[in-house]
Amino acid sequence: MDAGLAGVLGALAGSVSAAGVAFIGGWYTREVAQIGARSEHLKERWDTREARYKNFC
Repeated sequence: MDAGLAGVLGALAGSVSAAGVAFIGGWYTREVAQIGARSEHLKERWDTREARYKNFC
């Protein structure tokens, strides 16, 4: 294998691995954001419900 082909294959491997890392990082960030949004939504619903019960009694 000559040096030119080795350089091209090395660059290809590096770009594929960088794209994979970027994809996994984006997916993980989205999942964490969804979990945070869901927990905030549930907390807001709980606080609203709690306030209604306190005002009822």
